[in-house]
Amino acid sequence: MAMLSPSSGISRTLNTTRKVVYGKPHIAAIMEELKDRENPRVLLLASKTLGERSSLVRDLETALGAYHCLTYSDINPHTSDNDVARLAHALNQSGANTVITLGGGSIIDAAKTVKIFHKYKLTKGSDLKRFHSSDGAVFTSLDDDFTCSLFVINIPTTLSAGEFSSISGTKDTESGKKIGYVHPGLASDVTILDPIATVYTPDWLFLSTGVRAIDHCIETVYSTQDRTGISYSTVPYC
Repeated sequence: MAMLSPSSGISRTLNTTRKVVYGKPHIAAIMEELKDRENPRVLLLASKTLGERSSLVRDLETALGAYHCLTYSDINPHTSDNDVARLAHALNQSGANTVITLGGGSIIDAAKTVKIFHKYKLTKGSDLKRFHSSDGAVFTSLDDDFTCSLFVINIPTTLSAGEFSSISGTKDTESGKKIGYVHPGLASDVTILDPIATVYTPDWLFLSTGVRAIDHCIETVYSTQDRTGISYSTVPYC
């Protein structure tokens, strides 16, 4: 396998996330993606902390210009169904057809689960119960023909690697249990890896999410459940 320089602006195609871009600033990479899309209208889904403690959110809003419809930051840790219901309402009100995330795993999970709300026109967090497994399993697969018109770009600020996954973890408010919704259509269209986006992430969080990424990899490789879509060529890198 060829060694790739992180400074070379490489794009890689994967089984779930359509494209991974690295080696260029995230704003330049975003604008390159949007210029080829017809009438993109962007909801920027950002970490509240980033908006308060850095200029990253403001800089991206400025660069998006007329593409920008709304910035939304009301997502709590562990991403509850009610969090996503509120996001879905804001998305519908804004008229956005594109979601750009700037944050960690909770933000990324919200962008995945909002696809389910958008597709099926769900309005309440409890509406997700229609997709829960009857046997109480913590993972539930969506219909094979699930598709969603939302275009999603992730700029992760942690290492947990949810941006590469087609599983969305969302907390059921009533039970407190985290449910994994599974379908290749939940994966992002583009993930942009830019170290500049991580510089405001606290060291303890950044490092702990790196360990969590190893955890996710091992869980997936040794899972007894269906692992359709996994590329085992990636296993040596776990």
